Amino acid sequence: MINAPFRHRLFPRIKLFITGSIFLFLFFLGIGLQATPAHAAIALVQATSTPTNYLSTAATSSVTFASNTTAGDAIIVAIMRQGNSAAPMATGTISDTAGNVFVLATSTFCPCSGDYIDSFLYYATNIKGSSDTINFNWTSAPYYNSIAIHEYSGVASVDPLDQINTSSTSATSVSTGNVTTTVANELLFSFGAGNSTSTPTISSGWTTETDSFNGNTNNPLMLTADQIATSTGSYQNTFGGFLANAGLIVDIATFKSNTYSPHGVISFTASSTLISSSGTSILSWNIVNASSVAITPGSFSTSTLIGSTTISPTSTTLYTLTAANINGTSTATTSVTVDSQPPTIPQNLTVSTTTFSSISLSWASSTDDTSVAGYDIYRC
Repeated sequence: MINAPFRHRLFPRIKLFITGSIFLFLFFLGIGLQATPAHAAIALVQATSTPTNYLSTAATSSVTFASNTTAGDAIIVAIMRQGNSAAPMATGTISDTAGNVFVLATSTFCPCSGDYIDSFLYYATNIKGSSDTINFNWTSAPYYNSIAIHEYSGVASVDPLDQINTSSTSATSVSTGNVTTTVANELLFSFGAGNSTSTPTISSGWTTETDSFNGNTNNPLMLTADQIATSTGSYQNTFGGFLANAGLIVDIATFKSNTYSPHGVISFTASSTLISSSGTSILSWNIVNASSVAITPGSFSTSTLIGSTTISPTSTTLYTLTAANINGTSTATTSVTVDSQPPTIPQNLTVSTTTFSSISLSWASSTDDTSVAGYDIYRC
């Protein structure tokens, strides 16, 4: 504004004086001339997925964004896995080459008609901009699996997750179930996993973003879809066109935009989501703008915004963290599964080959309601 008068030939000093007077007047009134940050609506930047592939042993599945990500954006990762009775439930850990921190929004397990399907939904906000490969390190055999990754701009960097729901069936179609958004302009994200001989169908208003179909109709596929809910209300997505009696699992989650002024939970995680009946896990949290933090069930409370506590549940427990301040509360959940049932006894231990320095053993695998961690072999 000071330079503006010098672009005119007439009365430059007068214009400078008037401009400066207005600035001083506003300054003393305490009005302040501050730029308001621009908040763009949520938009998909890029998305890709791995075709459904088969892994007979625990390994790492990876997928890379085609272009560099942008700092401050969000990443949403959908993962599906289909196993069998020998390995009914899979577990793993997620990471990426950019060093972003991922939060588990929800995970679902369905023993659908003998097709054991797992789904995982992770997200990371306020990401680092760079080339990026997302890795999921399976800690048990995944069998058929796929990973879909999505970069979105405009997602809230703090307390972004609003609503989640899951559903499963052995029929040819299933709804995610209704979720009710609490603020306008939320991202609705959903995905379905199952077997299909054709392109699956989704509800009107949704856009398909990735499809992991690998060309083999005997293999499962994962379809991801999204839309922007410009107003608050109830939303759902129905996935159809899948094979009957083959198992179908669907998830939906809603994310707030950065036009929302959040307070509360950045992350709330369990160090071990699967423990033995006598085991422990550590709950960790990262909170902003809260005056108190509480975890239920139980009576744990603190004012520490970044911390952890050790828990020893005797049964599978869903923990809820509540962060509060004078403006209200924000919540997050994480589940710890307690495996109290031992696996079945392995059968038919035999010696297949022997050498001077080694022997090869084989046996029929044990089964378990969650997973078999391993086998101990003793020499008598």
